[in-house]
Amino acid sequence: MPSPYEQMFEQHAAPQHEAHFGVPVVFIRGANESAQFTAPWEHHEYEVFGHEGFPVKVKSRDWILPAAKLVVDSATVEPRAGDRIRDVDTGDVWEITSLSSSIPAVELLPGNYRYRVHVKRIEIG
Repeated sequence: MPSPYEQMFEQHAAPQHEAHFGVPVVFIRGANESAQFTAPWEHHEYEVFGHEGFPVKVKSRDWILPAAKLVVDSATVEPRAGDRIRDVDTGDVWEITSLSSSIPAVELLPGNYRYRVHVKRIEIG
């Protein structure tokens, strides 16, 4: 259960963060789409092991998706590998994918309000 601080943060600070640092996106599962919402993204660098067994640094764009906005076909869904995100401003489409066997594609953030998803761009708008 979220703490009172986390609840207050969700009510007041998180919407301001999304409004100032987010971009309009649509979440896509199969042929179905969510309503448009605002989501911020971050650049992260991860160390993974390449196919030859050596450590390799991978740069990833990670989207931060508000759990309450992931509504497809009138049902709230959890993101998973293969789902897509379309940046409404640019038209770019990003697919949720795992970076390696040790880094999952989707991470539920503390408080259970948001997901961090790792993506690769599959379509340029």
